[in-house]
Amino acid sequence: MSEPDSPTATAPPERARRSPGALARLGAGALVRLVLVLACFALVAYTVDLLLIDDPSLVSVLIWFAGALFLHDLVLFPLYAGGDRVLALVLKALPRTRVPLVNHIRIPVLGAGLSLLMFLPGIIQQGGATTLAATGLDQEPYRERWVWLTVALFAISLVIWLLRTLVASIRARSPRHREQVVDGEREDGLRDQPAADLPVREQPAHQHEPDPER
Repeated sequence: MSEPDSPTATAPPERARRSPGALARLGAGALVRLVLVLACFALVAYTVDLLLIDDPSLVSVLIWFAGALFLHDLVLFPLYAGGDRVLALVLKALPRTRVPLVNHIRIPVLGAGLSLLMFLPGIIQQGGATTLAATGLDQEPYRERWVWLTVALFAISLVIWLLRTLVASIRARSPRHREQVVDGEREDGLRDQPAADLPVREQPAHQHEPDPER
């Protein structure tokens, strides 16, 4: 009598379980992203044609744009990618929190960095005479306002993290949540148990077995 196949032997692979609908949605998502990227390029081309096509400073703007691309890809991207990796390693070494901290640090740092790049000339007070002649205002408030903006971003992120931690603590104390955790741990234990140790349903014995001599 042949032994029944184990569940792992008959389980279909992950790629085989994907339905045609899921593959169609993936293809539609890629098409939407492609259309959005092309629309962004079209908008940039229209803006350049409208504002800078007859401007003698067009060459300077293109040189600045190319320099910004190289600066980002060769300098800034390795810096913030390495910083994000260091942040993940540091948080991994710390005691685990109920709500992960990583995104509550990434988002304020991203906001502070982008605002620094946008208002860097005013923050470092570059071109003060030109700004004063054009607007009648100096560049003194830029640095202080950027510092307060950074403080506000981190403070809001901290408040959101505290609220999420409080809600998670309240949910963890509820009896329904405890039952769900126990059920999940029980299912994980059965899933990790080897197939040979799982209880096998007994096959019903045949009441009337044919006599081979007849």
